[in-house]
Amino acid sequence: MYGFLIFWIINITEQRATSRAANADKTGKSGRGKGARAAKDSEGAEEGTSTWTSEKQRAMDLMCKCLDLHLSKIWTATHEKETFVSLFFKPAYQILENKENIKVSALKQLVYKVLCLCIKRHNHEFGAKTTILQNLQYWEHTPEPMAELLEMLINKYDYSQLADSILREVSSREFDETIKDASVPRAFSKFLVKLSELAPKVVLKQMGLLIEHLDGE
Repeated sequence: MYGFLIFWIINITEQRATSRAANADKTGKSGRGKGARAAKDSEGAEEGTSTWTSEKQRAMDLMCKCLDLHLSKIWTATHEKETFVSLFFKPAYQILENKENIKVSALKQLVYKVLCLCIKRHNHEFGAKTTILQNLQYWEHTPEPMAELLEMLINKYDYSQLADSILREVSSREFDETIKDASVPRAFSKFLVKLSELAPKVVLKQMGLLIEHLDGE
């Protein structure tokens, strides 16, 4: 029940945060002449955001402690355990979708830790692979965070299997360089560059497959 409450609270608040950010952009463009009132509203929004950021960090820390437990002793059926664990990794991914959250280092590191625990200890590797590849395709700010997540998984949790699998998947992809929107191949390029800096040995293992993309963007 508590796991569901944390999931629900983060889900709702992140949706509202995204909505506020969109409204702020519109207000900023249309209300430049409102001066003090606009500034006051902005200060209030920043204060609320700051408070919620600290609460998100507490929630992520609580999730880490929960994921350190032997959940198989609580949930004997596989599907029940997977459903319970999803209450933790889904809000973690949702937090990473907001680029403002990425700027908060402490929060970002806790989110990475939640996902690493889900991947290594609770059979989330396949789901993580799918989500990471989708993030690279749809969220322009995620290439470096996704590489940092894999670096933590490799170096702090001694788990390189996911990175190997993702690199093999990337190597098999074909990017159409004739299309006008080059954001997708550019995102994958940034991801590979960052991962090469953070975990060069893992990337070198797959270089024979990745070499085909060296002539591209």
